[in-house]
Amino acid sequence: RAHQSILEKVLDDHGYPGYDLLGKRGSKLYWAMVQHSDFDPSFQKRVLDSMYVEVQNNNADPRNYAYLTDRVNMNFNKDLVYGTQLTYNLITGQAHYKTTIDPENLNKRRAEIGLEPIEDYLEQMTKDHLQNNSIIDGITNVALLLLLVVAILIGGFIFFLVRRKKAIDKTK
Repeated sequence: RAHQSILEKVLDDHGYPGYDLLGKRGSKLYWAMVQHSDFDPSFQKRVLDSMYVEVQNNNADPRNYAYLTDRVNMNFNKDLVYGTQLTYNLITGQAHYKTTIDPENLNKRRAEIGLEPIEDYLEQMTKDHLQNNSIIDGITNVALLLLLVVAILIGGFIFFLVRRKKAIDKTK
């Protein structure tokens, strides 16, 4: 949000800042800031439209275009095109792509824009997610929390039964 006015000025003055204006690194940094401007999806859409021209002129990364396309669609509650936006199973940590158009041809669309097959992407994203969100390999923090809650409930129930038995024994 702090850089929104700068991002908008660059877009208004130059269109999408491609390699010729900012170099590959600078263009990617601009894209990354737009990609995470979810508070203003209309701005993201304006950038996406301008970026399309630069991708066609080999002046911007088509993979970044795919990610921004899906991000804009997600933010406007539309189906994804490239399957880049994910959800994760809370228990297993397994990555799943959000609803996409024509899932049968997803890998074809991904290949055309330079992205790896969806299966490889999901496998890598699952590994990354588990590495960042698990204590024991393959078990997410949520799963461990659920196990802890169940253990506490079982322990509490056993404690209740033992106290109840002792109270009954005292009355005999």
